Amino acid sequence: MPTNSVKKISNVIDKLLINHGIDTPPVDPTTIAKYLGIDILAKMFSDEISGALVTNSEGTKIVYNKSHSKNRQRFTIAHELGHYLLKHGRDGLFIDKKVHFQYRNANSATGKEREEVEANAFAAALLMPEKLLREEFIKFADGIDLFDDESPNSLGE
Repeated sequence: MPTNSVKKISNVIDKLLINHGIDTPPVDPTTIAKYLGIDILAKMFSDEISGALVTNSEGTKIVYNKSHSKNRQRFTIAHELGHYLLKHGRDGLFIDKKVHFQYRNANSATGKEREEVEANAFAAALLMPEKLLREEFIKFADGIDLFDDESPNSLGE
């Protein structure tokens, strides 16, 4: 993924966390979506469809597959938020399938695959923000010597 995409995603995530006062995990993408005025709907889809972002004259909706696991649903909502906040697909509809094939064809030239990679990176960065994870790890690792295998507080065996 290009460096400018990573920086853009990082900047958007940082602003979201600050604007919503989120300073501890877990990050709830549903709360953020609702705050942004995005409706969240659960629907039954075939298993290969995870979710969709729909924007029309009535507003914006994130629709997720209610038959998927809670963790998958959470990731899908964050992924669709990524499409929305990164301004992907201005045609008003994104349908995301669980399985994406990584090969070159007429569709790969459209740029949609790049947008999928960015939306996945956005979802991961939103659900596991680096700053918050570092802070949590420091709390967890307090008193643990990661490099001394002889220490009773070492993570080594």
